[in-house]
Amino acid sequence: MNTYKIIFTRENGTQGTDHFTAVNERQARKDFSECYRHGTGTIISIELVSTNAPATKQQERDTLEKIRKMVEQLGPDSYLAAAFEGCFDLAAENIDNDWACSMADRARRAEKRAAELEEMLSNASTAMSNLLSKVNSIIQQLPGKIWTHLVNAVTKVVQWGQQMLSNASTAMSNMLSKVNSIIQELPGKIWTHLVNAVNKVVAWGQQMVSNASTAASNMLSKVASTLQQLPGKVWDYLSQAAQKVVTWGTQLAQKGAAAATQLFNSIVNGLASLPNKMAEIGSNIVSGIWNGISSGWN
Repeated sequence: MNTYKIIFTRENGTQGTDHFTAVNERQARKDFSECYRHGTGTIISIELVSTNAPATKQQERDTLEKIRKMVEQLGPDSYLAAAFEGCFDLAAENIDNDWACSMADRARRAEKRAAELEEMLSNASTAMSNLLSKVNSIIQQLPGKIWTHLVNAVTKVVQWGQQMLSNASTAMSNMLSKVNSIIQELPGKIWTHLVNAVNKVVAWGQQMVSNASTAASNMLSKVASTLQQLPGKVWDYLSQAAQKVVTWGTQLAQKGAAAATQLFNSIVNGLASLPNKMAEIGSNIVSGIWNGISSGWN
């Protein structure tokens, strides 16, 4: 397409300038007349400004419509109708949306995609074949491998059992040896403990006898001293009592013969019971000594 600059005069004599894109100058003049058909503009000059200029969307729509009608005139079974199937709609979308799509581009992309899919399918087929081959090989080898793993597992279990039995035997042997040693040492230890216990009992008995002897000796000494002092103390007691009796008897004589007789009888009875009281005191002393010695032995 070419761009033409047209200078023209109006009805009132003024000049104007406009640009038209057309295939040639003749089409440019025709487009000018169509554009200014409501006036009487006269072209003064027309000049080619540029070439390879893009057509307007309206020009493309008009051209598309002309081509569509030309193909339709050939009939639906014409070669052009088959070749242009879908092309007119795509051209209209390009004009409306400023696209640059083509059926040839779509065909190339479809072919490329088909080639990629074919390659992917071939690769998948090869991979699947390799996989099936490996699976088949594994399945064929599986019984032997399973048997090998089972044999290895049983062998390890047997080895573990033998080791456990050996460890248990060693531990039992060590334990029996220690028990035997303890049993062999036990009589001597028991005899030693018994001898120590008897020695302690004998020493304790000897100490108790010594303590009892000393206590008995001390007690007998105190008893002998007390018995030696007893006659003098009894005589002093009797003398003091007789003195009090004489004094009290003198007073009592004044009160009556009956009271004197009763007092005399009481004194006589008291003096008569004195030896029995002394014997009882001595008996209690000896019993206390014997009980002390006996408790010392126990």
